Amino acid sequence: EFKVLESKLSNGEITVKEFIEGLGCSSLYLKEFYAPYPNTKVIELGTKHFLGRAPSDQTESRKYNQILATQGIRAFIRAMLNTPEYLQAFG
Repeated sequence: EFKVLESKLSNGEITVKEFIEGLGCSSLYLKEFYAPYPNTKVIELGTKHFLGRAPSDQTESRKYNQILATQGIRAFIRAMLNTPEYLQAFG
């Protein structure tokens, strides 16, 4: 499933950030880290996977819960990858 993403990354067709987003939106990630869990656990796992830390506080958890509940997992992942924190930490 990841061969296409890996190929695009190595050929310079996508950025590392787009590669990470592709991994997060993959059917394997959705099956393992989204489908079995309630939103609160998805938010905890997602911030750990994509930002390298647990949710910082209830305000952040509520913000991401709102995105997850209204726009879905892909929007949740994009929201984390588009933060200044992600850019500063991972470029």
